[in-house]
Amino acid sequence: MDSTNGKNKIAWEKTPNSAIKTVNIYRFYGGEYLWAGKVDDAKLSYFDEPLSEPEVVAARYAITGLDACGNESDYSNYHQTIHLGVSKGVDENTVVLDWTEYIDESGDLQPRWYYLYKGTDKSHIKLFDSVDAQVSTEYNDIKTNGAKYYRVTVKKDKPCVTDGLKSDSGPYSQSLSNIAEAQLSTNLKSLATDKEVFPNPFTNQISISLNDLIQGQYLIKIIDINGKAMYSNKIHVVDKIETVLPTDNYAIGNYTL
Repeated sequence: MDSTNGKNKIAWEKTPNSAIKTVNIYRFYGGEYLWAGKVDDAKLSYFDEPLSEPEVVAARYAITGLDACGNESDYSNYHQTIHLGVSKGVDENTVVLDWTEYIDESGDLQPRWYYLYKGTDKSHIKLFDSVDAQVSTEYNDIKTNGAKYYRVTVKKDKPCVTDGLKSDSGPYSQSLSNIAEAQLSTNLKSLATDKEVFPNPFTNQISISLNDLIQGQYLIKIIDINGKAMYSNKIHVVDKIETVLPTDNYAIGNYTL
């Protein structure tokens, strides 16, 4: 992810003395690669995908080379980005981080560590811990110290040296996830003077009724015992909430509203 524009940046090193004139960038959608854009190989060796949404979902990219005669190469090995999600843990002061693996199809970049960053605002996040990449893609931050924003990165042993005229043309030594915001808003049940949750225990659905609320935005979230958000939805409320939520895919256990 590019920190300046918030889009996915795809970067590569040029092949010396090649006949490539244009580089095509493809993104993987629904079992196939779809064209995302192109760059003049003589000018650039990176591409910012304008339609990417790194804050929403991970993405997989590959590139091809096109010569002056219109002959296109095979797809390169793909790279898949990191997408980070955060949620409040069962403990009020715990934040749960959960992210997708960074994948280099060639195997050249096999992350040894995921580096974890956090901060009180997006522009001031600092490294605070690391996780063995061969073991886990989850982390419970039990000492948030007021942190609200989180990011995960992986580092390359050898930077990717690109060509370009702009100041942001590299070299690139790491891949960045999105910056995820921890929603540490007030617990719903502390705001409701009249609350009903039934049936309890539940099977395939649960009914929630919260009355005598103050008008405004509310976040309804159901969290399992490990801190994973099973349901999360922000709604505007006038004075009460009445809703029925499906729970067919919930495992047997305890959950917090």
